[in-house]
Amino acid sequence: MLCIPPVGPPKKAGTGTRDSLYTLLNSINNGKPLLQRRRGDMVEEDKEIAEHDKYGVVIDAGSSGSRVYVYKWTDPTALGKETSDESVLHSVPHIRTRKEWTKRIEPGLSSFNKKPERAYKKHIKILLEHAKEVIPEDKHHETPIFIQSTAGMRLLSDVEQKRITDVLCRKIRDETHFLLENCAAQIETIDGETEGIYGWLSLNYLKKYFDEYDGKLTDHKSHGFLDMGGGSLQIAFKPSDPEEISKHREDISTITLKSVNGDVQQWDVFTSTWLRFGTREVRKRYLNQLVHTALNGSGEKSPKALKDRGVYDPCLPKGSEHSFTYSGTELRIKGVGEYEQCSKTIYPLLLKNSPCLEQPCSFSGVHMPKIDFTRDSFLGVSEYTYTINDVFHMDAEYNFSNFSGKVQQFCELDWQKILQERENGNYGDISKSSLLEACFKANWVINVLHEGFGIPRKGIDPPDAGSGDVGNHITFSSADNVNGNELTWTLGKILLYACSMVQLGENIKVGLQPSALSAKNDGKKFIPGGISRDLEYDSVMVQFLHSLGQMVLLFSVGLLLYWLYVKLHIKQYVSINSLKSAINYVRGKINKIRYSKVMNPGQLEQLEAGVLPMSRFGGDRDGFKFRSRTMLNLSPQGYEDHPIPGGRASGAASPALSENAMGTIFSMADFSDFNRPSSNY
Repeated sequence: MLCIPPVGPPKKAGTGTRDSLYTLLNSINNGKPLLQRRRGDMVEEDKEIAEHDKYGVVIDAGSSGSRVYVYKWTDPTALGKETSDESVLHSVPHIRTRKEWTKRIEPGLSSFNKKPERAYKKHIKILLEHAKEVIPEDKHHETPIFIQSTAGMRLLSDVEQKRITDVLCRKIRDETHFLLENCAAQIETIDGETEGIYGWLSLNYLKKYFDEYDGKLTDHKSHGFLDMGGGSLQIAFKPSDPEEISKHREDISTITLKSVNGDVQQWDVFTSTWLRFGTREVRKRYLNQLVHTALNGSGEKSPKALKDRGVYDPCLPKGSEHSFTYSGTELRIKGVGEYEQCSKTIYPLLLKNSPCLEQPCSFSGVHMPKIDFTRDSFLGVSEYTYTINDVFHMDAEYNFSNFSGKVQQFCELDWQKILQERENGNYGDISKSSLLEACFKANWVINVLHEGFGIPRKGIDPPDAGSGDVGNHITFSSADNVNGNELTWTLGKILLYACSMVQLGENIKVGLQPSALSAKNDGKKFIPGGISRDLEYDSVMVQFLHSLGQMVLLFSVGLLLYWLYVKLHIKQYVSINSLKSAINYVRGKINKIRYSKVMNPGQLEQLEAGVLPMSRFGGDRDGFKFRSRTMLNLSPQGYEDHPIPGGRASGAASPALSENAMGTIFSMADFSDFNRPSSNY
């Protein structure tokens, strides 16, 4: 153990939660310094404080890879009993991590669907070995493991998912000492809305809005969360107007946290997921729309008629080309590079005119509480950050005029000029394929922010638009970290678990209570922050039943062989081949029984469908196969053969579209609200 230099004189209690935590932990040891500040919020410890450390492991299992995150916090019970510092007592547990505590491997967990036995040995085991190096060995038995699938696993059948899950459950219990009490709760596929809530928790924890919480106040500050992946986009926010919460109570989820002293923190949050509205999936819809429009304009019915002349794309840089397969025919897509036409062509894809059961309505028929943009602020991650900050080098604080002006300039550049600037290092390590799609993605981001969510454009929208004049209020910004800390939804998951360990205060369960509508329509249930023990999934019970089943099976096989010997005179009347067949039959039954029942497939049926690609915000996100409100607006069929004709009210069933039934993709009504001025303002 390295010697830890003494910590300097402690600051006065109340000067800040983080500083007070250092003071407290030193005081626990009768004034002897136990901690030294390093790397911002990170700390080094000596053996005498290690007994108070708690650890948690979360694995984000994406479509093309999985990433393990190790988190550490101080036992809230020790903190609650040893300190009188109000700033510590009235805050949630302080979660710590380091960059070197994470590890990512490829391919995705779902790639082991044909060989589930390898899912542990060739994948999860590697990540857990990394976690073992971080976590002291004597802490393994109390360290929970959470494997949360957010992507490729959603594309697999229930049987394939269960086989992988069963293997992971059995192997982790057999080969590690990590805490795995409930496989159904700890190894699961989460839906997009739950992931959005975890993201909201992560963001607001890093913003320190859960620190020094005063339960007597009715208005607590928070930050809205926006995420856009390749397949879907999400929103999660706490309406700042209490009347909006009361008015739309059945749409609101409730998050329950606990401060160290046991005070209950309850946060009312709206969350929704727009499936197939991520950049990759909407790009497919967009290209189908272009081809369909070209066919209508030419009077042709077969896409083969367009094979020679190609299809023109206003969102593609001038002089560029790429191929796209439509109904089995490969077509050339030719870039035109017209910013204004690109924006107008993209707009109908929001399905703004889809019927909405209740106002206010956002887009694609999804009802949403009204956002007060004079008070509410949002942070965008994933595609928002990549497109706005990385590709176009904009500041974190978003400005419509500056961003749209830069996008227009880029969209109307010649493709060869863009490639030359890339060679000169103006676009960093951005790939050619990413630059090819940058104009489209940037226009889609602009459409979603301003036409979809209605975020006002400073200096352009009139004062009476939306919630009023936003003034100098920052309504939207984009970033992949907060105060130097990586923003990943896995932090929200472990925060709930850490809060569930608080034993002081009322006996109220920490966790996520889905909205009344989600519970009624989708069967969603309360998601506990802690690990709920279920006899069906309890580790001791499962192992006991597994062993007992094997013993009963062996006993039954013995009886069967005895019966064959005695009753059928096996030596005289049974041929060797018959005996081999009987043995193979019994062996097959044994192999089949080895897959013990760990998960109930019905538990996954309520999860929503969606696609979430690789992003800065927690890894890869791809293809959901579960229900959600917005999936009903889109055909479940492949995009190439089933273009989207228009919107409907959420909640109504959508008939499958066929190529013969394709009609007009959009009408002039889709442009009734499209009034974006030129970016030259």
